[in-house]
Amino acid sequence: MDFSFLPSDEIRDMINSAEDELARRQTQDAFNAELAMLQQKYRDALGIEPMDWQVWEEPDNALDAPGLDDKVEHNEKFYRSLRPCNLAVPGASGYRQVSRQGVPIVWIEPTEERDGYAKGERAIRGGVTYESLCDKNMNMPTPDSPFWEQVEESDE
Repeated sequence: MDFSFLPSDEIRDMINSAEDELARRQTQDAFNAELAMLQQKYRDALGIEPMDWQVWEEPDNALDAPGLDDKVEHNEKFYRSLRPCNLAVPGASGYRQVSRQGVPIVWIEPTEERDGYAKGERAIRGGVTYESLCDKNMNMPTPDSPFWEQVEESDE
């Protein structure tokens, strides 16, 4: 990016804003990691197994909610939880619709950054299967995208 046309005070403001946002994201990531660890300790103490294609039921509390990577069924669709202690209803933010067979499904635009596609996650768009090249990928897969790599043709 060319910043030569900007006054120094605006560049400093941009740097400060970027540093603040980066700190906020790092705090959120650290919090989510700690929350996932606490939920796992809770499950271990009670002998609760990860959810593996169970029908979603509204949880009584956050620790009993789907955890990170738990898989649930809701309204005849399958979802993977993208966060620990997920109190959201599957189909909303915090879940990725998935195929029970493990094959990619049609790309669905993430509603927020933390719902973005993870590095290595696959999605189909326009009959082509793409693989995400970065974490928290909210970009639409296209043949010329620097964020996605075309991996194969699809029957979708």
